[in-house]
Amino acid sequence: MLTVCIEGLWIVRKTIGPGSSPTVVGKVMPLEFHESGERGGSDHLFEVSLVIISSRIARGILSVVKNHASGLVLDFAFVLEGVSANELPEAVLGAFRIHNLDPIECSELPEFHEESGLSTISEREEEEDE
Repeated sequence: MLTVCIEGLWIVRKTIGPGSSPTVVGKVMPLEFHESGERGGSDHLFEVSLVIISSRIARGILSVVKNHASGLVLDFAFVLEGVSANELPEAVLGAFRIHNLDPIECSELPEFHEESGLSTISEREEEEDE
């Protein structure tokens, strides 16, 4: 994943960096997978979530960014990593932009419990209901 700060205060741009070094997700931050609906059906959904709160570095970046989020424009790109020569050049899987996000208006995220062994947020919610 590559992150670039397009607009924002210098402290945020400095904290995020120039976007030249990718974060290898799945190694630095764990992934959660959720699937619902019938495969091949119109209601099929496959979701991959990054658990950014599990990374000390990501939490540090987030603590700087969240206080200035309403004035930020951030670009994110997910790049498929090429491991062997026949997988090069690497390709962008998808990209998105966050523009002037207001964290006060965002819903609260669930806590991350690495020791629980649960693989999805919905499983955590089901466990809490029991």
